[in-house]
Amino acid sequence: MYLADSLKMLDYYRDAIKWANITLSINSNHVNSLSTKSDSLRMLGNYNEALKILDQILNINPNHDTSLARKRACLQSLSKYIQAIIYYIKALVINPDYLWANIKKVLLKKSDY
Repeated sequence: MYLADSLKMLDYYRDAIKWANITLSINSNHVNSLSTKSDSLRMLGNYNEALKILDQILNINPNHDTSLARKRACLQSLSKYIQAIIYYIKALVINPDYLWANIKKVLLKKSDY
């Protein structure tokens, strides 16, 4: 798991996915590995595939604020702005101090002008 996270942070997204898959072959509900895989897919532009994994995470833990924010990012990349704002708000309801989501919400609203 930590190797997959490290590879993702180094922008080796395909390798991160491979290592996340190894962990997921042992425990298919390992949220951190699912999260790493979904974020790597998102960074590669595979938004729909990333969304499927994010939905899997949110079925396991509906309060996973990072997954809510990442789902927002995928939806925004797919030009689904209204849905994206909804996921920003959901992340902020769960964690009002989630600074990253607060900043992105403001930026998204500003882009409406």
